[in-house]
Amino acid sequence: MLDLFESSKIPEPGESRTEAEERHSSFISDSLAYLSRKAAALPDETQWRWQKPKGLLDKPLELNLTHDEKDRIGKKIWQNESGGLMEGLTAWNKGEEFPSLGIGHFIWMPKNVNTPFGESFPEAMNYLKDHGANLPSWLNPDKPCPWDTRKEFLNDFNGKELSELRKFLSDTVALQTDYIIDRLQKALPRILDKVDPALQQKVQDRFYKVLNSSPSGVFALADYLNFKGEGLELVPQYKNHAWGLRQVLEGMKDGADPVKDFSESAKEVLSLRVKNSPPSRNEQQWLKGWHNRVERYVSDPPFMELKKKH
Repeated sequence: MLDLFESSKIPEPGESRTEAEERHSSFISDSLAYLSRKAAALPDETQWRWQKPKGLLDKPLELNLTHDEKDRIGKKIWQNESGGLMEGLTAWNKGEEFPSLGIGHFIWMPKNVNTPFGESFPEAMNYLKDHGANLPSWLNPDKPCPWDTRKEFLNDFNGKELSELRKFLSDTVALQTDYIIDRLQKALPRILDKVDPALQQKVQDRFYKVLNSSPSGVFALADYLNFKGEGLELVPQYKNHAWGLRQVLEGMKDGADPVKDFSESAKEVLSLRVKNSPPSRNEQQWLKGWHNRVERYVSDPPFMELKKKH
């Protein structure tokens, strides 16, 4: 570059010294403008949509997603959980001890059922109620699920209460999405509180890299958190391993594509869960579907057609 600057001073044939100096000045001006544009185009973290805090995050994020972004996220989560079908809003999967309800298949535990899986339906319904939704009169999220067994649930599938619940859940997709996003906004400080201090900064950096890597990064985090939880506590029944967002972030590589690194780590975490699971649960039957789900964070996100944002 210095050679170019110097050579630009030399008058060309038929050019006066004044003309050469004017051309030289113009060359320098154009060159500096070009370098400035190149620097502005670099993916510096100051251009990120969600900037990292100077220290460790100790309060909820404020994602401020647009209506369109939340709509895409909610519908894609519903698609992932039950194909986006109305009847999928009230499900009780074979081999599970509880029903899965809403677009996020939030778990509602029957009485006297103890599992290592977090119960999210009561929290989701209280969130909806606090934000203006009128729950069905019979629905009390602070009590156990009124169906004790899968057989009872399926027998009542087309009855008044479950039909009413499906209608309510289909009418409140936007609020359920807000609940899922709210949970993501609160997740990182809770995770950092449980992470080994030596890993806290790395886990936070990875979270923000995924969040800002593409329009689909926030979806990958929100979907996995809804899918498998924060992973705050180790699970004795699974050889003291957990399989939540914390474990995925802890196990991530730091490559050039954070969403792909997140997806690959999620596959490893889910595979370890199945390996450590009690044989009676036969979790191997679900592993292929789980892997397909997290692979779609890369291959089929809800923002495939949108331009990358920083």
